[in-house]
Amino acid sequence: MSSEPLEAYRHTGKFTLPGVLLPVLVAAALAYPLGIVYSLLIGRIPFIYVNVLITLGYGLLFGWVSSRLVRAGKVRNTALALLVGALAGFIGLYFDWNGHLRNIMQGGPALYSPSEIRGVIPFLYDHGSWGLKSGGNVTGPALAAVWLAEAVIIVGVAAYLPWRFVSRTPFCEQDQVWLHERKVVDT
Repeated sequence: MSSEPLEAYRHTGKFTLPGVLLPVLVAAALAYPLGIVYSLLIGRIPFIYVNVLITLGYGLLFGWVSSRLVRAGKVRNTALALLVGALAGFIGLYFDWNGHLRNIMQGGPALYSPSEIRGVIPFLYDHGSWGLKSGGNVTGPALAAVWLAEAVIIVGVAAYLPWRFVSRTPFCEQDQVWLHERKVVDT
């Protein structure tokens, strides 16, 4: 028996192309209908605490799907897992904006381009599109803070879940499987 200290487990950093691309493609496929439903729920439910939970659930959904597909694709690179989850979150955020514009603008296109969304943001910043019981529409810096918080929740949660899975789950390169049990060995 050797008295040399054992080297701590580290992922190899390997990945498969489908493991990286599939989560992004599935996020894009799910995001259009989910973005419309999400924006309808946010627009129709007047309780801010429920809206925060809906936003958290929206981000969790993209993170969960990305995490499962990163696992199935055998991505052992934590940075790539984080990037894939963040991309899925940004896709979800884009389609959230698309759904919001579809809900507030009658007769608009089925899909707004990023430049069209960017063009509407200054108008919404100045005039708002929703309000609180106590007054008119929320506008200006308060609205920008809500948008920022929403973006951080959606993208942050979507990025965190696949990163957390890869960073905490050992992978057996010999058998090409994720391990279900983690043993701590005194090095």
